[in-house]
Amino acid sequence: MQRQRYIYIMLSMTGTKFSRFLQLCTGKEYTHVSIAMDRQLGELYSFGRRSMNLPFIAGLVRENPKGGVFAKYHTRCLIYEVPVSEEEYHAIRGLLRSFFRDYERYHYNFVGLPFIALGIPTECRYHFVCSQFVAYLLDKSGAVQWDKDFSLVQPADFIQLENKRQIYQGFLCDYALSA
Repeated sequence: MQRQRYIYIMLSMTGTKFSRFLQLCTGKEYTHVSIAMDRQLGELYSFGRRSMNLPFIAGLVRENPKGGVFAKYHTRCLIYEVPVSEEEYHAIRGLLRSFFRDYERYHYNFVGLPFIALGIPTECRYHFVCSQFVAYLLDKSGAVQWDKDFSLVQPADFIQLENKRQIYQGFLCDYALSA
């Protein structure tokens, strides 16, 4: 019998100017999504800012749930536990390793944001927004089959994932106390 594995999807709203702008445009509560390979969020990945003071220097990041932007802006979040097979779990890990081997090549897909809003699928090999990145990992690993192109997935779409279990909602700084 195969051992059950889990990944963790964290939707968040930091309150930065950029996240407030995205919230204004989408009308959604959460504007960012990250994927974690562990319940404690010690391995938390996404596409976002690489510099605390320069938001447009952005790309592939390993996020710190207790520091950086998340700590500075008293981030609200929603965390889901998602069951995956052993193969899917290892496929996601492999994809993450592949991304980080070429870390410097990956950048935030600012140009793609209007295409997402307009529902026009795009693929820029080394450019992703947070939701495209997490959707790509889930799609290519076989963990989730989307009903649209991964390039059109938005943070709110993760709320519709099947087989997920909400494990937390509140301020991220309080999550460690409940985990």
